Amino acid sequence: MNITTDYIGAKEMSSIFNAVAKKQSIKIDDIDSILKSAKAYKMWLTRVGGEDFKKEYLNVWSSILNDTHYQGNLAGLHKRYKIMLEDIDLLNTKLKFAQGLDFSIAEELVSEYLPTNTKLMVNIYFLIDGYNGGTIINNHNYTQCISVLDPENFRSFSIYGLVHELHHIGSRYWQNEDKLRKSLVNKKNHVSLAVNLLGSILDEGSAVYYIDNKINKNVKYELSSKLIGRNQYEQIISAYEIEKTKISQRIEELDILLRQLIDGIDEYDTMKNKVKSYYFMQGMKPSLDKLIGEEMVGTIDKVFGKEKVMDCLINLQEFILTYNRAARKLNRYELSEELIEKWNETWSEEKNSIG
Repeated sequence: MNITTDYIGAKEMSSIFNAVAKKQSIKIDDIDSILKSAKAYKMWLTRVGGEDFKKEYLNVWSSILNDTHYQGNLAGLHKRYKIMLEDIDLLNTKLKFAQGLDFSIAEELVSEYLPTNTKLMVNIYFLIDGYNGGTIINNHNYTQCISVLDPENFRSFSIYGLVHELHHIGSRYWQNEDKLRKSLVNKKNHVSLAVNLLGSILDEGSAVYYIDNKINKNVKYELSSKLIGRNQYEQIISAYEIEKTKISQRIEELDILLRQLIDGIDEYDTMKNKVKSYYFMQGMKPSLDKLIGEEMVGTIDKVFGKEKVMDCLINLQEFILTYNRAARKLNRYELSEELIEKWNETWSEEKNSIG
């Protein structure tokens, strides 16, 4: 693993926060200049929404600098920035810690939960956004965001957040190594939607099961409550627990969707939107790729161990086959034989078509 770091964006935006906290004169152009010059922010803006997001982002700052009421669609970001400005020493502490991060700890953790010989070359660009924990720009770039976290808990929370994203980058390395999978995905048809969905379920599921679950629940509760508000976080946790009781139903729904995708049922854009709903939270409900993935990966791990999950990261075709064998042993919900048959036929046909 080769990791390089860039703190320029974080340092420059930190100077803005410090100046505002000290009532010094700051102009919107000062902030816009950072967005235009710091590589971290240029990449981040491209990833999260481009010029439209940038315009609204600057509106947040304009409201803060002019002490006016903010009514845009980044109200959560505005709230977090106000919190950060109330305790500027906390932000400075976190930035100082981030600059001293021991990446060998992250390397050790991420290597533990990726297949042997995973080749990682990662450029980490630190920035301050208060909006997200981290964002993958492409297979080699990742922005680590310094959010509203308490300093005594920043170490563990930040490290696991970093490892979670590095795991995704490592998983993508094996996606690119799987020539058959790439061939199916590049068709950009109904089948490619199915392949991408199962890939995301495996990827997110393994990151949640092996990495996120290592974070102390009390720490997660404390930090997340501060980020989004205690009531909202408790609603999210409640919705998550309810959804976990429906996991068999969710896997059954996934089974139906995957068969529809392989059969090419309904218009492509309609099916694409159905698949998209698995990738994001629906209101307070957890994202289904994480929820279902945690269950499927955990089922495989409990029966066959971590190495079988690693094998699936290398060869996605084996994922639902391995899951079904494990589910049978644990008396968990199994995917239909019809789906398994269609899934295997899809891969066999693609293998024959490309020789």
